Amino acid sequence: MKKLFLICLALAFLAGCAAKATPVIGPDGTQHYSIDCSSEFLSWSDCLAKASQVCGAQGYTNKFSNENATPGFWVIDRTMLIKCEQEQPRK
Repeated sequence: MKKLFLICLALAFLAGCAAKATPVIGPDGTQHYSIDCSSEFLSWSDCLAKASQVCGAQGYTNKFSNENATPGFWVIDRTMLIKCEQEQPRK
């Protein structure tokens, strides 16, 4: 039982360390994604990797990036707003 608890605890911790993408409506009224990489364990490269994962081969445009650190704490708020590029029609 103790092993099961430790496994569940480790999985919950790792789940909190992953970048998250949420579909949102952007300023132009089209679908964008808000990428949240807020953690002392994540970096901008994790945000960029998540954006690439969400949009795939079609790519994306970074519409907005923001980072705020709380002085004296290990809290870093890091977010991106992206828009996936449209696939080009094949000729």
